[in-house]
Amino acid sequence: MNAQSNLSIIDPELVNIEIATIADRHLPGLRLTYQARSYDLMRVFATSHLDLAQQQFQEAIANQNAAGILALNKYLLVREVGYYSLWELDRALAQDAIANLPIPQPETSLELQQASMWLLQEIWLQWQELLGVRQLQVFAEDLISIAPQLQSRTDLDRLLAMSPMTPIGLAAWQAADLIAFDRRLYHLTYKKLGHQFGPELIADIVRSMPLPLQSILTNILDI
Repeated sequence: MNAQSNLSIIDPELVNIEIATIADRHLPGLRLTYQARSYDLMRVFATSHLDLAQQQFQEAIANQNAAGILALNKYLLVREVGYYSLWELDRALAQDAIANLPIPQPETSLELQQASMWLLQEIWLQWQELLGVRQLQVFAEDLISIAPQLQSRTDLDRLLAMSPMTPIGLAAWQAADLIAFDRRLYHLTYKKLGHQFGPELIADIVRSMPLPLQSILTNILDI
């Protein structure tokens, strides 16, 4: 393997593979344990297709901020007889790791506010389309519970009504508050919509933002 590829290739005797129930899917699947961490099977490659595995790994890293240590530790490649298997860190462990990432410093507090409000409002619009009134109310209560600055539905409605590019009235929100809110919002969406659709929805929303705001949330959420 060349020095530019940070994908770990592990010998099979160093890992334990068993059938387990995969979180959020409630279906049996293969679960790998290595150095006290759990990984889910992504795909299998013939030995002749190792270059393809490396390429897909590099694309995944590019989409998840290749500078982050977490992204580099999310994948394992296990060398089998005649093929390689590619594994991804268990989603629940990855979400816990995101919550504990060091807080990055955005270029300006205004851009962080803009990115946070854009993310919140776009997620809310998606929930309006996907859920009924009752579930939307449950989601609103969950949002209020993850942000100390939100004391009531009135406070949430005020955030949802403001222009994300001119977020007036966020004086009570410090940078650390907004960053924690963004990460909890990501985790809440992941929990509600599942391990695949939730992160994909967040990534699509972030990609729709102006580049400076994309950069801030990509750094915060490690996506």
